[in-house]
Amino acid sequence: MVGFWLDRRPHAFRVCRRPGDGKPVAFVAWLRLTEPGEQENAADPLLAAIWAHAHENGSRLAVQRFVNSGGAAPEPGFAGDLLCSTATTVLLREPELAWSYLVMPDPESGRLFPHGRCDPLGPSSSASPATPPASRPSVRVGRHGDPPRLAGSRDTGEMAQPYRVGRLELVTEVSPAAWVVEGVRDRRRGEVGALVPAGFAAYARVFHPAWVEGPTGEKPVRWDTVAAANGRHAHPGMQWEAIAGTWIGADGRWREPEDLWEPRDGRDGTLWTTAPWPGVLPKTTALLLVDVLRAYTRTPHRCWFAVWAGHQTLVLPRDGVPHVGVPDRPMLLLTGPLDAATTRLDQPAGGHRRPSYARLPNMWWPDDRSWCVVTDADQNSTYLGCSRACIDSLLVHPRLEAREVDPGQRTSADSDEVNRPPRYAREHAPRWWRRFLR
Repeated sequence: MVGFWLDRRPHAFRVCRRPGDGKPVAFVAWLRLTEPGEQENAADPLLAAIWAHAHENGSRLAVQRFVNSGGAAPEPGFAGDLLCSTATTVLLREPELAWSYLVMPDPESGRLFPHGRCDPLGPSSSASPATPPASRPSVRVGRHGDPPRLAGSRDTGEMAQPYRVGRLELVTEVSPAAWVVEGVRDRRRGEVGALVPAGFAAYARVFHPAWVEGPTGEKPVRWDTVAAANGRHAHPGMQWEAIAGTWIGADGRWREPEDLWEPRDGRDGTLWTTAPWPGVLPKTTALLLVDVLRAYTRTPHRCWFAVWAGHQTLVLPRDGVPHVGVPDRPMLLLTGPLDAATTRLDQPAGGHRRPSYARLPNMWWPDDRSWCVVTDADQNSTYLGCSRACIDSLLVHPRLEAREVDPGQRTSADSDEVNRPPRYAREHAPRWWRRFLR
């Protein structure tokens, strides 16, 4: 089963290695699925059972698999416990969660996860309907015997010691972010205004570059370059799938939408080899933004940074760190100087050393609120609001690909009204996806 998915989705896998000799002891894989095909169901019966149980029109699955290599680590290790506990915390507190599926080595292991009523789904597996957020349990994260470190609780006491990541310090008083929450609360989902708060003179979109590998390493590739090469039109609302032709793969087969983020060769393998990743602002682009934005704030020494709880892998110092209540994106709040915008807030993924894919803060703004930068987890562009003069500086920057946008502009992958998918894609797409291809 591991070999089957490794061949089909190698970028979904991470390897856990044993300290000291570096020997692999486990694989962790996140599979984002919409409608598994016959081959997938035949190779992975458990997946078939889960899909049959959850399937409704428009359903999506996110399946985490943790496969131990057996003799190399016969007992569950700290790394595995930490990974699984952190992931479970995130999934249990997802506001749109409908069902959780838990697979265990034996039925007795289920007692470790008393999340609520569980219905048998097959050998050593169960399905559990989601409980209301207020009654979902906290998940304890840490090495056995260490002082407790918890994630996701509602206790709001003060931390005994400051918790820092590089030059950023975690804060428990989230009122400095209240204006952000208020500024996006009433906006329609899927619009720029639902990401960047209202009140700015102008708004811009900064496109995250694709990458091409060469003899000296990776080089950025602009979206307008890809659009021109494929006979598409570059404009403020263009979407990567529409300009890069990733609706249909080089083999002529339909590409499922959740596959679009995975690195894949371009049309000839030389224009681009790695697509922009959703939710990831490349560090090189962040550095350029910092250089521009520094001139348009009076408080570069004091800025605020928010990171989505669904992406961060920080082991928090205590239970109940408050979150900023951005709709659909609960965030931790940190503070520090403007230069800290390039601080990495995830753990380096096993075997993935590309600095261009480090998780940086999802949202940042100076204390004087003169601008606000947002990289949403589902977007392969960064949006910001600022002054007219600041926007003009961004638009003429030679190394940034930026375009002015309206707060009402749509941001979803199907929103490119200029570059519609080719006829072949419209005719061969699964029925549920055709509504995006009109």
